[in-house]
Amino acid sequence: MVWSIELLKYCKSRVNSQKFKSIRGLDLELVKKNIEMLVKERDNKYKDLNISLYVTISNLNIDDLLPLADYAIKNNIKIQFQPVHYAGTGLENYILGNLWPNEVELIKLEKIINELIKIQKNAPNIGSRSEFLAQIPSFFRNKTFYPLDRCYVAYVDVNIDQDLGVRPCWSMEPIGFLSNEKLEDLWVSAQMKEIRSKIRMKQCPGCLYSCHINKKHVTLPSLLVG
Repeated sequence: MVWSIELLKYCKSRVNSQKFKSIRGLDLELVKKNIEMLVKERDNKYKDLNISLYVTISNLNIDDLLPLADYAIKNNIKIQFQPVHYAGTGLENYILGNLWPNEVELIKLEKIINELIKIQKNAPNIGSRSEFLAQIPSFFRNKTFYPLDRCYVAYVDVNIDQDLGVRPCWSMEPIGFLSNEKLEDLWVSAQMKEIRSKIRMKQCPGCLYSCHINKKHVTLPSLLVG
């Protein structure tokens, strides 16, 4: 894969192993070894095996996005991107204070995102919709995001957290817990109906989770550049 000369000034040719360790707590070479073992098994035996990389964008790894995409393309695996999110995490102050890109970093990110959108035309390995990728810098600037028409997450998705809490959206607090309530009852509860009403009026925290916004039925603003 050939990247533009301007972007090569920003991006190193490979992901830094120390940085990866600090972010994920894992040994980079071991992770790569395991991924490449799966790739080999897929190519030799399991042709339908779906191998995907999911990358959470923060101020710590902006320079790594293109090398990661390059790695995915060379190994013929999927890669998807989404921004780090803070709403509903309980770590809002830490994430906004330590992981949120500043304006200088966002200008760099815009160039990298635009490069990803350009190469996506010839590299189907990049699984995130181009319309979705284009929203990411705007999301970081505004600290929230809404689809162009409406959000369907509270109507079509079931979100259950590690404590069996049922959330209308991952950005929102649970409305109840499956440990003592039935999913059917929570789904049609007055509380859920009230939250759906707030979502329709864009009174929720907003979102940019790729598992929701990256779906084709969600209409996004046109922010493509280049």
